[in-house]
Amino acid sequence: METLETTQLEAKPDVRISGQVLEFSAKAKSRFGSTLMTASLKVALKAENTANGTVTTINVDDAREESVFWFDPEDLEGLVNQMLKESLENTMGNLKVTDSSLRMK
Repeated sequence: METLETTQLEAKPDVRISGQVLEFSAKAKSRFGSTLMTASLKVALKAENTANGTVTTINVDDAREESVFWFDPEDLEGLVNQMLKESLENTMGNLKVTDSSLRMK
């Protein structure tokens, strides 16, 4: 059992993903009769294929806007969470693995 755990820890990953948040904002602005919530995100991801050294750059750029009558901070949190979830799902859906390398479709 101990050998299996050691082997798993020593295995090299096929792809190393790193990234940097370039921009992130979440705002709520009160207007007459409602509150406008906005959220925006810009992230640069880098996927390095360890097998052959190639690098795939992935840019995630998204913005959302929603209006609510009664503002609650949880509304803005929900907008941000939805944006992050859908942006990452969309990005991951546009990736494919070919010959142990991660690439954009």
